[in-house]
Amino acid sequence: MILHGLFGSGRNWSAIAKILSKEFKVFVVDLRNHGKSPHAPTMSYSDMANDVNSLITKLSIAGLTLVGHSMGGKVAMTAALSEPDLIGELIVVDIAPVAYPDCYTDILNAMNNMPEEKLCSRSSADSYLAPRITDKTTRQFILQNLIFVEGKLKWRLNISALINEIKTIVGWVPTPANTFLKPSYFVTGEHSSRVTDINKASIASNFPSYNHCLVTGAGHWPHTEAPQEFVRILTNIVKEKNRKC
Repeated sequence: MILHGLFGSGRNWSAIAKILSKEFKVFVVDLRNHGKSPHAPTMSYSDMANDVNSLITKLSIAGLTLVGHSMGGKVAMTAALSEPDLIGELIVVDIAPVAYPDCYTDILNAMNNMPEEKLCSRSSADSYLAPRITDKTTRQFILQNLIFVEGKLKWRLNISALINEIKTIVGWVPTPANTFLKPSYFVTGEHSSRVTDINKASIASNFPSYNHCLVTGAGHWPHTEAPQEFVRILTNIVKEKNRKC
């Protein structure tokens, strides 16, 4: 089961899921307030982890490999720490159980202030957002969340909830008493700074048997920046061919 990051959806993982599905049964999930999932006013990691654990229970697939990227990685960690019996092994992609600086509020405000009713296409939305979200890759990723409803553009994301909860999303509430003793892997991009030697201590406190896997040539999005290497690592982990990555 794969959990996407902030502004993403299960659809962003369809290429990886398609490759993995040749050997495994794969579930891609839209977290609350993202994709096709329902909107909700809160975005705490306990809330989102409960969503995921409830889904695992409903589908009767306890003991699965849970994969989470970025925000989804924090959801996956919380799910494993709160209901370890449901998770067979954990794969966390380019995030650690620590708080990070808020670099998203300006992006969210730009999205929230965009006059959707006056725009008729994604290209016009792109033109509006370009001076406000200057990184083209980030902007194109975010624009995937625009849909047409009755001929009008609309954000699929619950922007108001994300604005209200962004401090929670970038944060982390330490749970030193909770540990996940089953196999866990932290897969990070070679050029990413999200998992550092300093916050590896936080990882070890909750996931004492973790392994660190490095994706050569990748940054924060190893599944899109180095997909072949990323799939190789995931496949080796799940098939237990390479417990040290």
